[in-house]
Amino acid sequence: MTAPTPPMRRWHWRNWPVLVKLLGVLLVPTVVALVMGGLRIVDQAGSAPSFDGVIAVAGVQEQLSGVMGALQEERDVAAAYVAGGRGEGRTALEAEFAAVDRAVTEARTAAAVEELEDAGFRGALDRLGGLSQLRQSVLVGRGPVGDVVSDYGATIDRLLEVDAVLARQLDDRAVSRWATALHALVSAREQVARQHALILPALIVNEIDTATINEVRAAGVRLQAELDAFTSALTPDERARYGEAVTGAPEQARQRIVQLVVDRGVAEQPPATPPLDWVARSAAVIDPMLSSEQALRDQLGATAVTLRDAARATAGWNAVILLFALAFGVVVTFVIARSMQVPLRALRRAALDVADKQLPAAVAGVREGSTPLVVEPVPVRTSEEIGQVARAFDAVHFQAVRLAAEQAQLRANVDDMFVNLSRRSQGLVQRQLKLIDSLERSEEDPEALDHLFQLDHLATRMRRNSENLLVLAGTESAKRSGPPVRLVDVLRAAVSEVEQYQRLVLQPPPGVLVLGRAAGDLVHLLAEVLDNATLFSPRDSQVTISSRALEDSPVVIEVNDRGVGMGKAELMEANERLATSPTVDASVSRRMGLFVVGRLASRHGIRVTMRRGLDGVGVTAAIALPPRLVRPIESVADGLPDSAPVPQVRKPAVDGRARRDAPAAAGVNGNSASAVNSGDRAGENGLDAESSEDRAPSPPPGAASAPE
Repeated sequence: MTAPTPPMRRWHWRNWPVLVKLLGVLLVPTVVALVMGGLRIVDQAGSAPSFDGVIAVAGVQEQLSGVMGALQEERDVAAAYVAGGRGEGRTALEAEFAAVDRAVTEARTAAAVEELEDAGFRGALDRLGGLSQLRQSVLVGRGPVGDVVSDYGATIDRLLEVDAVLARQLDDRAVSRWATALHALVSAREQVARQHALILPALIVNEIDTATINEVRAAGVRLQAELDAFTSALTPDERARYGEAVTGAPEQARQRIVQLVVDRGVAEQPPATPPLDWVARSAAVIDPMLSSEQALRDQLGATAVTLRDAARATAGWNAVILLFALAFGVVVTFVIARSMQVPLRALRRAALDVADKQLPAAVAGVREGSTPLVVEPVPVRTSEEIGQVARAFDAVHFQAVRLAAEQAQLRANVDDMFVNLSRRSQGLVQRQLKLIDSLERSEEDPEALDHLFQLDHLATRMRRNSENLLVLAGTESAKRSGPPVRLVDVLRAAVSEVEQYQRLVLQPPPGVLVLGRAAGDLVHLLAEVLDNATLFSPRDSQVTISSRALEDSPVVIEVNDRGVGMGKAELMEANERLATSPTVDASVSRRMGLFVVGRLASRHGIRVTMRRGLDGVGVTAAIALPPRLVRPIESVADGLPDSAPVPQVRKPAVDGRARRDAPAAAGVNGNSASAVNSGDRAGENGLDAESSEDRAPSPPPGAASAPE
């Protein structure tokens, strides 16, 4: 382990706790900021919200203007309805009622949001509640049209008073004149609309009385006063911009009609002006007024935004000045921050280097026995929290390497134990097989010979179990590089190693050869699959072995049983183990076949997968051979039975006589020579008993459950 570094002075600034360092970073600039400029910045920034209030008031005024416009429309329709004798037009009038109600609701909502609903504003909107009586008198009353226009005018006048109050709240000189001009224009529009509402019924009935004439003249006087107030609030350039829209040719044409109607009324003559002409003349004046109102509101809002931004900019400049005062604090902050950043960055780099390079290299070296247990310390020499973390990290690093070394040593010892046990067991089993073979040759009693055959199969399975231990230890048997072997011989050899070989059904395989270097391991792999399939399926059922060619593999061997099957999760887990060849642990001992099949398959690039069996019954194990292990039979010599011996094939038989005398001993499924041909026994095809060591370990298949 690394030697401890000598501690630095306790109160050295590099050894301050992290919290103290952070306070040191923040303390000086905070104090300077509060003392030098906090109050000034707050004072400057505080003026900006007042201009937000200007924008809010302008928004409420716009809502009020909308209410007045809706009321003016309702007044026009109501006047025409009354003038027409309250006969037609009720539907249009009720539509105007609904439009006004919506506008009032929106105005109340806007005022509530902007917190501008004072007593005057509420009173004006509350007065609109009396519209129900006015509307009732319009619909079913008997009053003259002049009274209707006057009643609507009184309601609108109340709204104009509220608009004037709101305009006076905008006391900033830069925006007050815009507010004054806007209110004057709204009032002027009301006078134009009032004259329109007074004259339209007279034109409909082609008669105007003296009271209406007086109201028209009074509205004209008020109109002129509002226009004078409007123009006086504007600069010459602004008068030129807005004057034409308000007092230009359309207004003059409208005034001529007003004067004509008044003059003919005084002379007790009918107005003689078409109502539609009057409506068009009024609209030609009111529409530009509405556009000018919107332009003035936009200008008012833009001015308020400009002033607000200017106030905020002033506060910002004050903040910039304050930043210069904080320069000394920044220097102190930088020094302290560096004292934290340097060791933290070093610790981070060291941690990543250990995780990505040093620790994996040390573990690999320990497993190979070539790397001593040396841990390079993190280059952080302080004794505060960061330094303590660095020392703790060094300790963790050392313990990780030490534990990896111990684990590697333990695994090596276990592997050696597996190898020794396997070699010893193989020797004993091989001697046992020779003795059983000798007894089989000299035995005449069929029953005794059958028992010897059972011992023969059990011994063969014990030998394969010993070979499995070699696979667990990661040791490969010495490979024999012989000639290719027919696939049918490989399958028969695998069948002969299964205890319950009578239940196996071998369907004719393709005529291909398996390379000699892989034949032994393939026999081992298939034997594990077949053994598992027979163990986990009913004893009265058959296990089918079929072979076929696919696009991505020259040969796929399928083993299908009729057992209880496996669940979806179990199949996924088994296939994952077959594909990844997991590390040896306690679970491997419970599912040795699965591990062995996976190891053997990965050794030769064989793909083994398991899935549900036919009709959802049992499990089907598919063994796909890669193209490099298989080639077609190209000559007569390749197809001869003795073209290449299959390593260590133990031949199944039904009775002693068949075993000793018949070249084709008991076959699979009870058919002679259906699975194994004569001469495939160990020793009869040129292979001695020790050839069992030429087979490599194999991965597990998927019979009725994962191989045990």
